[in-house]
Amino acid sequence: IASYYMEDMRHESRERTMVLLFDAKCRLLEKVMMSVGSATAALVSPREIFLAALDKSAIQIVLMHNHPSGDPYPSAEDDAVTKRGALLGIPLVDHIIIGDRTYYSYRECKRIQ
Repeated sequence: IASYYMEDMRHESRERTMVLLFDAKCRLLEKVMMSVGSATAALVSPREIFLAALDKSAIQIVLMHNHPSGDPYPSAEDDAVTKRGALLGIPLVDHIIIGDRTYYSYRECKRIQ
């Protein structure tokens, strides 16, 4: 997933957060832009993520955002969003941060089960 969206997101000058909504067979239902922020932050509302997932009858979600700095390593805020996302009642299967020609996946780093 990350490599597919990496080229689109790595050149952005502002942080953009999207949620990918999947059905029970892991088919992408929709990609929803949740937030466009500044060069260093983009606020994300767990409520809005939950409503988008319910609206499309999503069974699981993936959060994805870019770091305009190019460094994909998660911030404390990224960790907090991931923890809140896990409480939504719809499985958060990954949180991917896009950097410059690289990405960070919470799932690949075993920080999400």
